[in-house]
Amino acid sequence: MKISNEITGPSILVGAEKAVEYCAAVGFDAWDYPLDHICSTYCGVRKEIAGSLPMNGNEYLQIARKLRKIGEDNGITCHQTHAPTRWKCACFTDCMKRTLEITAEAGAEICVTHPVDSLSVEQNIEMYQKLLPFAKEYGVKIALENVWMWDFDNNRFGNSLFSEPAGMKKIMDILDDESFIVCLDTGHAQIGDLQTSAADIVNTMGGRVQALHLQDTDLRQDNHEIPFTMNIPFEPIIRALKNNGYKGYFSLEAFRPFENRDAADTLDIMKKQNAAARQLADMFENI
Repeated sequence: MKISNEITGPSILVGAEKAVEYCAAVGFDAWDYPLDHICSTYCGVRKEIAGSLPMNGNEYLQIARKLRKIGEDNGITCHQTHAPTRWKCACFTDCMKRTLEITAEAGAEICVTHPVDSLSVEQNIEMYQKLLPFAKEYGVKIALENVWMWDFDNNRFGNSLFSEPAGMKKIMDILDDESFIVCLDTGHAQIGDLQTSAADIVNTMGGRVQALHLQDTDLRQDNHEIPFTMNIPFEPIIRALKNNGYKGYFSLEAFRPFENRDAADTLDIMKKQNAAARQLADMFENI
């Protein structure tokens, strides 16, 4: 199985171009491209990423093309992107069209998205159906990721319309197009307050799970730590993926170790990420 790493963390420390180079240097087969900052409501929250990946201007395709070439020159490809995650602006369709265009230009096959909890199931269905022509045009699959929502009344993590297996299946059954797939985030699925599990999601969604965000947590928070450093039991998840015929990449979304670190630490952290991703891929092969 091939392994991939998203470049949010290393981009903050060394910039996107070097982050892609480092993915290849430590042994990843691919890199994943975070595009949160395209949506203007998110830019001010993560200025470091916006500075490293300035995709709001007119040069966005040239930037994607350059990063793709850097990867390919180093023997790796872009596997998937991550669309903006906060949709409280009027630019939704334009932002997502640009996101899918960048995904295709970077050479990626999948664009991961978060369903919107401020909208109803019907509104989410309508939103995703509007994206379908763009996905077809650019030859990109849109992945819906299992996500939590914050329960302000009880001050804890709460289930969203796309966190429980039954709710996820309902939405995917309605969308019912091969351009829509599921991205499993292991950390989101294992937050104790939600009473869900990654293995249950895989067993319910079956072959629709075609993308992964692999991360570890303390089973209470959404930590985004490197697998095998905290408390998630990965063996049942990997077994479920194997039993359901998973054929995609083993992609890490473990950016927390880069926080409050120096650029000089980047390669060492990424070597640990690579070792964990390879351990998971080997577990899949041998289980």
